[in-house]
Amino acid sequence: VGSIALSSKVTHAAQFNGQSSYISIGGSQLLSPVYCNITLVAWSYDSGMTSSGAMGGVIGLYSSGASNSGWDDIEYNDNNLRFELRNESNGNAWSVSQNFKGRWIFTALVLNDGHPTGYINGFNYPGGAGYIGCIGNFGGGVIGTWDRHFNGSIANVQIYNVALSQQEIQALYQEGIGGAPIDLQHLVGWWPLDGNANDYSGA
Repeated sequence: VGSIALSSKVTHAAQFNGQSSYISIGGSQLLSPVYCNITLVAWSYDSGMTSSGAMGGVIGLYSSGASNSGWDDIEYNDNNLRFELRNESNGNAWSVSQNFKGRWIFTALVLNDGHPTGYINGFNYPGGAGYIGCIGNFGGGVIGTWDRHFNGSIANVQIYNVALSQQEIQALYQEGIGGAPIDLQHLVGWWPLDGNANDYSGA
């Protein structure tokens, strides 16, 4: 997996301590729809898990109590990347077995008509289980935690209610850590994390 040469001192990022820090996200734009197409995007710098076997979340959305409830997330599992998408009937979780500790990487998780694909630095890693169906009724989400708290830095988190193409994912990667969203019409969340935790999507 390739990587853009970025300093660990990048300022366009939020720091997470691996113990208690995280950011809650959500809003009316995430509450109601059932998504067969969705994209999560984030830059992250893994400083190392704080305990063996930990899964430190980068970005995750969750839902419950309704049809098609489930979750999708990007997380580190002992410094490897793990993608997961799940609804009440089907689920798929897959890992990329490469140690990403100590460097900035770009990740994206795409659900395209119920088919999941993960991306790392523009390269695609399709989910092994194939079709999982739709996920919806999102009640909110978190940045910097999932099963466990993330230890490191996260920047430029974006959520779209459409499946971005591989070309669009690669274009976001080439823009770099401070790049702007690529599809404003379908943008439902944008957290640059450059000094605050505000959502600048306008959704």
